[in-house]
Amino acid sequence: MGLSSFPGAAEGVLPVLVMSTVLSVALLKSTVRSVLQLVVDHYEEELPEEYPRENARERRISITQFKSLNQNDGGARNSAVECCVCLCGFEDEEEVSELSCKHFFHRGCLDKWFDNIHTTCPLCRSNL
Repeated sequence: MGLSSFPGAAEGVLPVLVMSTVLSVALLKSTVRSVLQLVVDHYEEELPEEYPRENARERRISITQFKSLNQNDGGARNSAVECCVCLCGFEDEEEVSELSCKHFFHRGCLDKWFDNIHTTCPLCRSNL
């Protein structure tokens, strides 16, 4: 008569409390991240011209032709090597860009990579 097989109200409180806490922390984290991004964007706009922001494209070592790059390397690189951005092979007369980490890519592919606000090597992800 007195025992029920249904859970009581107190048994369902803990999962609701945990989920509420997790959602509150996620919302707080998102809010703080948004506010910090607004502050950074505001101060970047006010950056004086005497302190220009470094463009990621300026961090490349060189732009050269693949043929000369292959010759300078003593022929160690062969024509089967491909650009990891577009997955196409290099031709002898194509312009390639070599990064400070010694990886090289088609010039146009690397320009698109940097246009998408990437600041790392597409292959090894080292900071440039």
